[in-house]
Amino acid sequence: MFRGSLSIRSANAFKRNQTPAEAFSHSPGNYDWQAMLARAQSLPANKRRKFAADAMDRYNNEERDFLARQLTDTAYLARIARQYLEVICPRNQIWNNSGQLTALLRNKWGLNRQLSDSGIKNRDDHRHHAIDALVIALTDRPLLQKVATASARADHEQLDQLIDHMPEPWNSFHATVAQAVSRIVVSHKPDHGPEGALHNDTAYGVVDTDAKGVSTVRHRVPLDSLDSEDKLAAIVDPLLRSQLQLATRGADKGKAIKALLEAYSKAAGVRRVRVEERLRVIAIKDRTDKIYKAYKGDGNYCYEIYRLDNGKWDGEVITSFEANQRNYKAFRKDVEEFQKQSIRGRSLVMRLSTNDTIAIDENGVRRLLRVVKLGEGQIALADLHEAGALKERHNDPKDHFRYVLKSPAPLQKLEARQVWITPLGYVHDPGFKP
Repeated sequence: MFRGSLSIRSANAFKRNQTPAEAFSHSPGNYDWQAMLARAQSLPANKRRKFAADAMDRYNNEERDFLARQLTDTAYLARIARQYLEVICPRNQIWNNSGQLTALLRNKWGLNRQLSDSGIKNRDDHRHHAIDALVIALTDRPLLQKVATASARADHEQLDQLIDHMPEPWNSFHATVAQAVSRIVVSHKPDHGPEGALHNDTAYGVVDTDAKGVSTVRHRVPLDSLDSEDKLAAIVDPLLRSQLQLATRGADKGKAIKALLEAYSKAAGVRRVRVEERLRVIAIKDRTDKIYKAYKGDGNYCYEIYRLDNGKWDGEVITSFEANQRNYKAFRKDVEEFQKQSIRGRSLVMRLSTNDTIAIDENGVRRLLRVVKLGEGQIALADLHEAGALKERHNDPKDHFRYVLKSPAPLQKLEARQVWITPLGYVHDPGFKP
């Protein structure tokens, strides 16, 4: 037997943002509060308590407790770290820095300009963590006492600046820090596991496949998603295609076309249409080796770069689906064995997965790059220190960052090779020529 609860729309509108007790406890109009309470007794406890007179006070207290927990999480982690360090260090030589104090000192010492010309902390550079670590390392007891004294004076005298002048810890401080920051090698943990989604959820019907493995496929999509002329041209039904092109003629792409499509959908009762496109898909075959549907690969496992008989480099993307097939050779951690592998009769140069690191030579100078994403025909690379949402930064004309996009042939000219970086930042580069 199903047991649930219903709410009349007019009652819900009358209640608005009030608790049930605030809205109905005085039984306004045709509402019977005692009858409501009787019906509420059949609800689960977490819902039943919302009908109590103190429901709003209880909610506000719980919300404040939640916010307080979020604000004290960092302090809690600092206390745990201190307890851990007390095992090997004297207790009177361990203290916790707040994030506010670290930001204050970093700004007063001018360290924000190490990674940014604006004087604002640059979170798009992983090395800002190292600068924070430097500030914490330089925060000793006398400095903490000075900041505490200045803070008390600021509260008393309403000073705009907490600390008017903060002397540098030593002469040539900024030059020393700049030199150290320039030598930092950021370590990224590569992902060599083939686990993950093998394909997306959309099933495609295959019409044909060319010699390069690209198929003509068909599938259904919501009508209002075809918000451009190119998308409308992909509709399979010629009559429906011409009707929709005529109905949206002259409209700008996007919201204008979508509004016209919604009007057509309501009038004609058409909500989804079949479209045709060219894709590289994963074919699913029956026992007679006949393709009966296909899926689009949802992720790439690695990019294999190999040497052809003529000595030139070429390569291909290995999808997560292919990497999980029985006949695929797993990743080899041993460097010498890895270089000797032969894949499908071709000499393997390197197999690159996301967050792997390669080295290239630019005018005699080694440059280390991280594999950010893998695409058909090219690899997107970035300098190791680049952080943040790299795709959005790449597409932002105001951001200096751009992917380094390379295919196997240009990488061969740059003498590219795979390198390994330890968590401490030591580079293992067998092909490095000082």
